[in-house]
Amino acid sequence: YRCARYSCRTAAWEFGKESHRANRRIHGRAGTPIYDTWLSMKQRCLNPNNRRWKSYGGRGIKVAAEWLAFPQFLQDMGERPPGKSIDRIDPNGDYNASNCRWATPKEQQRNMINNHLVSYQGENLSIAEWAERQGINTSTLYKRLSRGWTIERALAGMN
Repeated sequence: YRCARYSCRTAAWEFGKESHRANRRIHGRAGTPIYDTWLSMKQRCLNPNNRRWKSYGGRGIKVAAEWLAFPQFLQDMGERPPGKSIDRIDPNGDYNASNCRWATPKEQQRNMINNHLVSYQGENLSIAEWAERQGINTSTLYKRLSRGWTIERALAGMN
């Protein structure tokens, strides 16, 4: 840990690399879907050279200290179900046991920080979710709202 010579980000990544080497020797799970998920999560958050770091570690998303050890990550998350990947419930929150779940690509798309949420009848949902619920094309609903229609009118489809 050489924070005086390197930035703290680099020091954290160095710590993560050591953790990876130690975990690989101990658990024998290298190359499995769950291990690859864990490794990718750490890369995005700890490695400034990772192509996706800017959207994760670069904006302050961290990995819980206990999750730097693969066995704890595996214990908290369980095996990765087919067709799912790790998703942060709060997209601005850190990777930790209380903020992560296994989600489908559709669930993840609806949980992105750039989604526009619309309130109606006490629920906050994305435009895509409201459109799906009402059987309306997503682009139609978006156009109605961008033209100034109320959410009630846009969902009912009234002129």
